[in-house]
Amino acid sequence: MRSKPFLLALILLISASLLFPTPVRADDVDPNSAWGEVVDENGNIRYDNLTDLGVTSEQADWMPSIPFVGDIQAEYHVYMTPSGNTVVLPTATTLLFMAFNPQESGMNMADSQLGNGLGAGLEAPGVLKALLGGYLDTGTLTTMGYASQDQFFSDVVSGQANIWSIWPDGISNFLIDLARGSLADLNLYTMLLLYTPGNCAHVPGGCPPEALALLNQHNPSPTPPPTSQCADPVVTQGRISVTARKLAPNFPLVVGQDPDKRGADAYWEVRVEPTIYTYWVRVPVKDTVCLSSGWQDSDCTTDNGGWGKWSEVVTSWDCEQRSKTYPESVSWATGTASLSSASRAWILGELSLRYPGAYLHHPYFSWTNGAGGFEGSTYVWRLTQTNIQLADPGYFNLSMSGATSGTPISAARSFNQVGGQVDVWLKEIAIIH
Repeated sequence: MRSKPFLLALILLISASLLFPTPVRADDVDPNSAWGEVVDENGNIRYDNLTDLGVTSEQADWMPSIPFVGDIQAEYHVYMTPSGNTVVLPTATTLLFMAFNPQESGMNMADSQLGNGLGAGLEAPGVLKALLGGYLDTGTLTTMGYASQDQFFSDVVSGQANIWSIWPDGISNFLIDLARGSLADLNLYTMLLLYTPGNCAHVPGGCPPEALALLNQHNPSPTPPPTSQCADPVVTQGRISVTARKLAPNFPLVVGQDPDKRGADAYWEVRVEPTIYTYWVRVPVKDTVCLSSGWQDSDCTTDNGGWGKWSEVVTSWDCEQRSKTYPESVSWATGTASLSSASRAWILGELSLRYPGAYLHHPYFSWTNGAGGFEGSTYVWRLTQTNIQLADPGYFNLSMSGATSGTPISAARSFNQVGGQVDVWLKEIAIIH
């Protein structure tokens, strides 16, 4: 395209104004389609029904760069329909180079295209044929091996042929006519390109702010909730419980009055329940609503009466509670049997009056030969001790002390709890304390 830079510079500098093609072919327009908002039954553009967003321009790689002038900008007049569709009218010069580069320019990305009444096709080869067909030398095309203009223009669009490979005087005449038509606002070869809201990202020159605002209005995106919306995580450390009891016999005697040295049997148990980490996560609450769409995909009507499609969207956010379990074991534990303070006072007081010189023989015992393991997520440590030779009458508190291992989210803990009692009897005394 740049083999004739000075001619192009002249033409492109002249071709700067936008065209308003009216009328278009009425028999091409379905009043129930998206074009029904744009064109009436007579083929006239319904400017009174459109919002004029003005002329926009952009620096595009597919537009030519002219020596001593620089890059030529693409230029369009943009309108918006009541349902939020964007209608783009390229200038005559812009349309020409859009046809040369239909993919890069966004021409092929339009949801629908509408040409004027002089036969412009809906695809890029058709645009070139409508613009240039009357100026080409068919004899030259035949010499180049082309049986028809359609084949030649298809090769131009696909990159297999150079439009400037044929350069009769007719093309010069075309460019001059194109410039004159642009300046007079009478060019009949302009095309209308329609983009639905969902395709707004592909609008040449960028999605208009007005169309984007309308799209967001009908397709609301949820605002991410503030970090304070959900509660802070909670760490609940597992309960530590100790149980203990006498196993046998029913009435153990003090060792001095027990001829068989039977003693007493006792059992200890500590249970460490798992630590629970409770946290909340933000989850979307969804609903099915009618969102703006292209008329081809419409299966519902939006609040503003436009074409829509039923879609699942996020309408709000909620907090969902979740939890993780962290088992915790026992690092060490000691079982003890300790004469209660009441029994000690009774021995040193009331009992010493009956038996002068009574004293505490062995008021405290301890054992560390227990063992434990997990039962599910709860750790259980057990100790059984038999034939405990208890020399002091009264009540022995069965306790367990120790420490846990901690978890990845909590520190180790110590414990010391009374779980039960063992009663030790004297034959001569009916009441013990």
